[in-house]
Amino acid sequence: INQKALPMPSNKETLFQDHVCDFLSKEHNYETFESSRLQNANHFIEEDVINSIKATQENKYQELVENFGSDADREIIKALENEVAKKALWLIIREGLTVKGTKVQLYTQKPRSNTSKTQADYYELNKFVYKKEYFYNPNTQERIDIVIWLNGLPIIILELKHEDEGQDVTDAIHESFLNRELSNPLYKLPFLYVALSNTEAMIATNPNSEKFFRWFNASLNNKAETKGQYPVEHVYRHALSPDNIVHYLEHYLVFVPAEEKEVNGEWAKTPSFTIFPRYHQFRASKSLAEDVQTFCESKQSLGKKYLINHSAGSGKTLTIAWMADRLDSLHKSDNKKVFDNIIILTDRIALDKNVKDELKRFKHLGLKLNFTNKSKQLAEFLEKDRDIIVTTIHKFSHIQEKLQNDSVLRNRNVAFLIDEAHRSQDGKLALTMRKFFNDEEAE
Repeated sequence: INQKALPMPSNKETLFQDHVCDFLSKEHNYETFESSRLQNANHFIEEDVINSIKATQENKYQELVENFGSDADREIIKALENEVAKKALWLIIREGLTVKGTKVQLYTQKPRSNTSKTQADYYELNKFVYKKEYFYNPNTQERIDIVIWLNGLPIIILELKHEDEGQDVTDAIHESFLNRELSNPLYKLPFLYVALSNTEAMIATNPNSEKFFRWFNASLNNKAETKGQYPVEHVYRHALSPDNIVHYLEHYLVFVPAEEKEVNGEWAKTPSFTIFPRYHQFRASKSLAEDVQTFCESKQSLGKKYLINHSAGSGKTLTIAWMADRLDSLHKSDNKKVFDNIIILTDRIALDKNVKDELKRFKHLGLKLNFTNKSKQLAEFLEKDRDIIVTTIHKFSHIQEKLQNDSVLRNRNVAFLIDEAHRSQDGKLALTMRKFFNDEEAE
């Protein structure tokens, strides 16, 4: 580790940093970090952690005060420190923190419907803070270009370069991630590490190796959406918006636990890791869900069709999984769900297994996910109104009579996510399927 003072970034890089930080403040209402505020070795802003719990869960906080008196705040931070030693910080944020028997939430989800004004008010209290040039080790002059906290918890770090200064996105990875003190909690606790140049972006959920970084571009050649912005505008305008960060925590982050499996007669253990969507996956699932909701509200009906082109090896199955989750969460202004069922259809057994293997990683969906092994199960899941059903198109041919004679099933609002849409979806089986789920008058 280089203990000497690191050179300050050059002029164009500084302007780029200032531009991104200014955007976070003015467009996204981020607050700036004051260095005088409380923090600890894990880079928690303790004051924000406590204030978030006080503001949104007063009864839970009072319960802790009754049990621990003036030590209540310290007990919260201690419980948090103990948990992050065993579990990913983002999982603790998603699932909540138990403090000596009292469970508290560390952020507020965005309400899916209009039923809870209280939750909507609490959602607005989520506090996003950023710090430019964050010196994270008191013993060195090492610093991170930008750190982002949610309610006092470090969740995203960014390293920026400007190509006119002779450095690109790969320099950000090598210089600012791989050659740093990776044992520091700041390289372990956030769920996202962003290497960003003025023209390109790469991301990782673990910054320990260059191979963990994936492209996070909006196009083959990024272009600014708005006059006066950089080509990577999609990162600081969309990917770092508070609403989207909360969506990551609720829908998009996927934890894959460590597992042992036999390879060539020997048992090998693969470490746990976190999956985060690439930009095209996030954009496709989010844009589709928003368009479906707009269409449903304006037309008071469903039936719109979409085609998503996904190049080989770019994560089509995961896009389907995230899309299913987003569509299942949609609510109309009358607070009713847009869809009763989401049906993921594949047309080959091999693809069916692939989809199942990926979807099983979405543990946060729990009992919402249902996999059919037999046609009988498909009928049963439809009858029991299960949220997300994964099946093959061939199983529909075995339940035609049930579909035809069941008026309740015929009145369901159903979304079909069809894998390999160009293959067997135009044949007789697909026609049979559509006949029972379309309006009677429809072709």
